Amino acid sequence: MALGLILLLAVLQGVTEFLPVSSSGHLRLMQAVFGISDPQTLVDVMLHLGTLVAVILVYRREVARILKSLVRSAGHLRSAGHRGLLQKEPETRLALLLLLGTAPAALVGLSLGATMERALTAPHLVGLFLLLNGTVLFVAGRSRAAQGERPGRRLHELTPRDALIIGVAQSFALLRGISRSGSTISVALLCGVEREDAARFSFLLSIPAILGAATLELRHLERGEGAALSALVLGALAAAVVGWLALKALLQVVRRGRLAGFAWYCWGVGLLAIVLGLAGGRG
Repeated sequence: MALGLILLLAVLQGVTEFLPVSSSGHLRLMQAVFGISDPQTLVDVMLHLGTLVAVILVYRREVARILKSLVRSAGHLRSAGHRGLLQKEPETRLALLLLLGTAPAALVGLSLGATMERALTAPHLVGLFLLLNGTVLFVAGRSRAAQGERPGRRLHELTPRDALIIGVAQSFALLRGISRSGSTISVALLCGVEREDAARFSFLLSIPAILGAATLELRHLERGEGAALSALVLGALAAAVVGWLALKALLQVVRRGRLAGFAWYCWGVGLLAIVLGLAGGRG
């Protein structure tokens, strides 16, 4: 894949990773436009690593507090047990909730990820999933929690059940066309979580998810798959810069309760992808 195309995909990734419109779905559709028939999973993962840098920069204070809390709590794990550790420090408790929320996507990815990449990435299927994604955004965006009509629960009030439900929603984002941020923020809002904390938990949850996917896929570098390493690194840097700007913008959108507006975009792109995908298949 040429450097110019990778940089174009990097900008697309940076813009769409944090907007609830499915970056992986957009990457697949853009690749199809340029005649790339097979999903470029390694390229996608490297661009996701770039946007991961943006998440860590924006939430660097929360990440630092979580890491420090885990170090302090490590020595108490045996004596306190799981329940005691959850009650010890808010940051340690949050870290465990993030791990619990990561588990569903990890299980689905390890067991079905390769199959889903082979069977469910045709443009018309991506369009279908975008329609579903838009519907979820529309329903969640019109909820009372999203509109700020009632006080939502704060991050420290999340339960293991909440984390697991949000984690299950994240696992559906393995389907290209289903937004990871859109599904997790939407489900958190439907669970009654306050708007900004729903976004915070969603983006903190993306850190282990992206790292896990990258760990599995970076092995392809040794076999010469994908693009050249230098091009991938430049693409990741571009995605990081654009992603940082997009994340800042999305946080403002969530604060103002305008999540449902993205539904119309997803429906439009989804319908276009279905029509063009099916027309191309007949041709």
